[in-house]
Amino acid sequence: MCYPDTYTVKDILRARPASINLLHTFPRVLIIDCTYKTNRYRLPLMKIVGVTSTEMTFSIVFAYLKDEREDNFSWCLDRLRSLMHGWQISFVIVTDRDLACINAVEKIFPKSHYLCRWHIRKNILAHYKKYFDTKERLTSSWLHGI
Repeated sequence: MCYPDTYTVKDILRARPASINLLHTFPRVLIIDCTYKTNRYRLPLMKIVGVTSTEMTFSIVFAYLKDEREDNFSWCLDRLRSLMHGWQISFVIVTDRDLACINAVEKIFPKSHYLCRWHIRKNILAHYKKYFDTKERLTSSWLHGI
């Protein structure tokens, strides 16, 4: 995506052909995460991965974004949708609690089922803590990785 007046690049997306082929084969689950200013360009890096039927993950898209705003996320997700060639099946998107990303997902993929990792973890902790005798055992259990 470029600034309209100067045509200076502000967001850039990369997807390999092999990744797009995997996306067409396994389009059901997408996981979206964004790292904030941890790279040498000090830009948010959005990574979208898919999940195969054998529960292996594969990278689909990497995008450097100028800002962590809804329009930047929407642009990236719209490019992803265009890579899907109109395939609009019902699928699940898992992401974190970033409201701008959540709004973009709901805008670009309105028929998808959205899951937030933070809410999933909170729900699991609320319902399963009765099975652990101490909080330390609960947090050191398999829930720690969520």
